[in-house]
Amino acid sequence: MKYKDFVNDLELKLISVNKLSFEKFDFDKEKIDALYFRIDSEDIEIAEKSDEYLRLLSPFEFDLSDGPEENDSILFSVSVSFEIYYFISEVKEIPDGFIQKYKKDRLDYILHPYLRQVISDSLQKAGLPPLFIPPLEHKNYKDKSENINKDTK
Repeated sequence: MKYKDFVNDLELKLISVNKLSFEKFDFDKEKIDALYFRIDSEDIEIAEKSDEYLRLLSPFEFDLSDGPEENDSILFSVSVSFEIYYFISEVKEIPDGFIQKYKKDRLDYILHPYLRQVISDSLQKAGLPPLFIPPLEHKNYKDKSENINKDTK
């Protein structure tokens, strides 16, 4: 079976947060000029496949830091794993390379709005200032670092 035929037969039924954790670190707001964030979308996995549905797990890591480099101080960190259920209309074999291609072509775009909301809610609950995470523009945004250019004082 071809990738395109398999994907066209998938019917998205449910997206839920499977795991969520966040950690806030101590920092002096007066010493921070700009904030940077990094989103790392890790490899998705097929958690379960039956005759009727396909369940995927897609983990993400989000770090808010005081600089663009990996060794800069982390101020806030969120780990979230989404669980995605698709109904399948008939029993089919999953095409070779499905996971990698689907993640690149579609899944990041589907999950990005949910990820933005989870991060926003987590920051608010931690008592941190609001953060605008731009809509997804790139096919793959792994290790993409952005300067938020927000006044944190």
